[in-house]
Amino acid sequence: MSTEKQANQNISPHQMRYVAVPRTLVFLSHQGQVLLLKGGAQKGWWAGKYNGLGGHVETGEDFLSAAYREISEEAGIKLGQLFLCGTIHICGPQLESGVALFVFRGEVESQDCFPNDEGTHHWVQWQKALGLDLVEDLRTLWPRLQTWQPGDVSWFALYQFDAEGHLRITFSEFQGAG
Repeated sequence: MSTEKQANQNISPHQMRYVAVPRTLVFLSHQGQVLLLKGGAQKGWWAGKYNGLGGHVETGEDFLSAAYREISEEAGIKLGQLFLCGTIHICGPQLESGVALFVFRGEVESQDCFPNDEGTHHWVQWQKALGLDLVEDLRTLWPRLQTWQPGDVSWFALYQFDAEGHLRITFSEFQGAG
């Protein structure tokens, strides 16, 4: 992008208002079960905890393409269609930058996954997932994830960490025109 276009978009390094790292999070379903990844020992704060598939959006990549790439890298699954069910803005005083998280759902025809270095794959019944050691936010997010269907209105969430590191989650629904 030219310097003039950057200035018009207020994205000059000297005028930076906010920086957010783009990421994806994907939950795949098959016959009433959801695929979760139990984080490997190297996963830091979510080692041993369950989460969906996903990760960083690479430079030059859109959010949907990043979600498909992450699914392929983390599980070896190729699928037809993903649906954006929600977005999450993660911010807080102790974070150098925020995170813009795009949450997707999709259906797969098979539970076949290949092992990877990220962790281990587990197919579990949607309603039983809350009994697992999930990453912190999934307990609050889960009812929305479990019931969201293609064609439903996307939800929006704000995750804010206070100075002590406590997470506060708020949701707002898109009301649309009309």
